[in-house]
Amino acid sequence: MRPLLEAKKESLPGLDRPDAFIGTNVFVLFDTSNFMYRGFVYAEDAIADFVRGLDRADSVAVYTFSRNLSRAASLTREHSDAISGLRKSVAGDDTALYNCLLLTLRDAAKVAGRKRRFPQDLGRDSK
Repeated sequence: MRPLLEAKKESLPGLDRPDAFIGTNVFVLFDTSNFMYRGFVYAEDAIADFVRGLDRADSVAVYTFSRNLSRAASLTREHSDAISGLRKSVAGDDTALYNCLLLTLRDAAKVAGRKRRFPQDLGRDSK
């Protein structure tokens, strides 16, 4: 039995990067503090568009934060689940970006592979 097409490894796209088909773990941090009242719906729509634009191989987790951190959606490849969690968020209270970032990094450390953080914050950090 012979292959129908013989190609060198160098000529096939993606084979030079072993993680090309694995995807990236994306952690979205959404500021839901009182600084966001005016632009909250626009930021939420922008994040939803960002999640929709991810590759199917990418996983995404959504965290909302003001004074407290909330995991709106755990790390998942189901982008619609992440958007659903995002849409349940509400605005209010002081901003605490650094607390949220610390807890997000703890979750990210448990997952192997490439990771990206996408913090969305317009307010001043108070904690």
